[in-house]
Amino acid sequence: MTELVARLTSDEHGFVAVLPELDGVEGFGTTALAAAACHIPEVAEHFGDGIDWLTVGAAPPHVVESLVRDRLESFGVPWITADAEPDFEEPGTGLLVLDGVRTAEQLRACLSLTSDVTVLVTARTADILPGLPSIIRLKVPDGGWPLLARLSGSLGTSVDDAFDLADPAARAYAVRKVLDAGLPSLSPGALPRLLELGAFAADSDIPASIVPAVWERTAGLSKGASERLLAELCEAGLADHRPDRDLLLVPDVVRDYLRQASSGEVVSRTAKALIGTFTDVEEAIVEETVKDEAVMYCLAHLPDHYVAAGEDLADLVTQTGWIASKLASLGIAAVDRDLARAGAPEAKRLRRTLARNAHLFTHGDRGALLPTLAARLYGNAGELREMLHAAGEPWLDCLWAPPDLPHPALVRTMRLNDERVTQVAISPDSTWIAGASWEGKARIWNLDGSLRATLSGHEDAVSSVAISADGTWLATASWDRTVRTWLADGTPIAVMEAAHGEVQQVAIAPDGTWIAAVTDDGSLMAWSDTGNPLWRVQAQADEHSKIAIGAGSAWVAHPCDDGIRVWNRDGTQRCAIPLSEDLQVAEVVAHPLRDAIVALHMDSRARCWSPEGAMEGVVEPALDDCSDMAMSSDGRWLASSVNRPEGFVTARIDRPREEMGFVARHALVNDLAVSRDSTLLVTAIEPSMIQVWDPARFPARGEDHRRTIANAVAVARDGTWLATAGTGLSFWDSAGGRTATVA
Repeated sequence: MTELVARLTSDEHGFVAVLPELDGVEGFGTTALAAAACHIPEVAEHFGDGIDWLTVGAAPPHVVESLVRDRLESFGVPWITADAEPDFEEPGTGLLVLDGVRTAEQLRACLSLTSDVTVLVTARTADILPGLPSIIRLKVPDGGWPLLARLSGSLGTSVDDAFDLADPAARAYAVRKVLDAGLPSLSPGALPRLLELGAFAADSDIPASIVPAVWERTAGLSKGASERLLAELCEAGLADHRPDRDLLLVPDVVRDYLRQASSGEVVSRTAKALIGTFTDVEEAIVEETVKDEAVMYCLAHLPDHYVAAGEDLADLVTQTGWIASKLASLGIAAVDRDLARAGAPEAKRLRRTLARNAHLFTHGDRGALLPTLAARLYGNAGELREMLHAAGEPWLDCLWAPPDLPHPALVRTMRLNDERVTQVAISPDSTWIAGASWEGKARIWNLDGSLRATLSGHEDAVSSVAISADGTWLATASWDRTVRTWLADGTPIAVMEAAHGEVQQVAIAPDGTWIAAVTDDGSLMAWSDTGNPLWRVQAQADEHSKIAIGAGSAWVAHPCDDGIRVWNRDGTQRCAIPLSEDLQVAEVVAHPLRDAIVALHMDSRARCWSPEGAMEGVVEPALDDCSDMAMSSDGRWLASSVNRPEGFVTARIDRPREEMGFVARHALVNDLAVSRDSTLLVTAIEPSMIQVWDPARFPARGEDHRRTIANAVAVARDGTWLATAGTGLSFWDSAGGRTATVA
């Protein structure tokens, strides 16, 4: 205690962390120490703006961020979102306690809001902490593990055998012995109710307000009887009621015991009670949903309880009220997982519709979300209409299919919170996407749009990203003159220095043994997969064009001012392909199956070259005004971005005279990539979005894929039909079906 008080009042630290001596052990008394310190008069007097407390627990990062904002506002000090890592050298005039932080993501959400406060964190492990905090370690007291000592004392049992406190299995065994012997001593009927707590979601804290409602359904307990039972469990150390967030915290080792001791009948009974508690799910849309613990638990975990109770999950997750609630509170990725899990035809239809329009559903913006969702689900928006009318919200009611619905080839759209992605790559198994951005970070997203990892470490814009052929690691290049490698989960591997210039492009050899990169002075350099320098040449490489490593990993090719140059893997030049001004190269890719280079030339045609410099074929017709290029893994087609607001084109290269198969319009494409099995095409588009396409749905040759554009409309006097004039004259029935079109 003396050390903690001294750290808090020393005016030397703006961040203090209290951790157990044994890393990762819960129930060590860190919370009790922090609470006691807050009541020391010396501490209270030191923080003149006050002391506030936040139980973090298992809350998702976006919920933690919202709750921290509330706490900061209670101090009367401004908060801003930090662009860089916060600096805690200067202590604040208020103290914010973040109790029970579990993950680095939670802590980043807390610390991304800079303000004039000192932060005191309690946690189980130093792994989640940044490198700057002042850490206090609690030593093991003479009485042993505090959690076990409390359980033993309250339940009248003891552990006779010595055990290794650092061993999780030994800790679990010791707790199991105490609970087996002591739980029968609880009041009559308490043990079955305690076991029901084991049926709650393992990765979530339990909202205290839900428990009495569940026990009323499972055992007929009154609210008063439930509160007395909760008090008994808390007194025994089996639970802890945290009123600052209306949470019932059960120690992890106790929850593990309860889950193992609960029968299938207990789990099913509790699940049915939870479902009954949340019958009217549309009421989950409230002004402050993110701060309602019961509603947030419902939205996150009710699908799990539907499955546990043997109910049809589609009955829940296809309700538009449920979809709107979950979109507003947890985002599109959570809704996508629900619909994928249900698997019913209606769920599949809704999933595809929502995924293609995902960029329109702004997380947390309920005012815009409901009418937008109603427009996108125009054929199934009855429940949403009732909600809009009840809320008094004005909106436009779509009687026919909206004219701006996405093209059928579009699989998913991902909004990236105003982050401009300049290059993308897709993993070999097509489950995640990596993107480089000007904001100084690279990120990895799951294919459902959820963020998997943030790759922090570069000190300037990240210019390029590449994924290894086996999908286990990736490389990023930056203007900070480094190339960095990472595991697929975001763990850093190595840093490679490029002292001669800002790194613009990076590529990984298909065999995974070496990496090549281009700097802004035209240098081409290579490193081993472990980060050891191999060679550097002054290649006069075009810094704005990608480099291509051959399918056999034997050579690397790049555009330059006078044509194409090809280098062997040992850094010796294999050949130079001199080209006239009309044939200058905008982009090159390595043919995935042949020992060949496919180059996109300034005359808007793609040509195939051998690595020895012989031209092997031309793709017709012209790919007009194109730049970035990607090729399917079977070598049958390629895609290229268009240097106008028209998006991209695809063209067959196994049938040279065939016309372009598809043009995606109204999107400025920064980069594109094709999945290894050629089933997905990923584009990074302006502004701040990634789109995933299904090439199998691209129109066939000669098909007109354009939307009907109506410049004028006239409605029949009896209201049974109308006509639109635009790309032809079209006639429509009252249900929105097109009956005829006159060109």
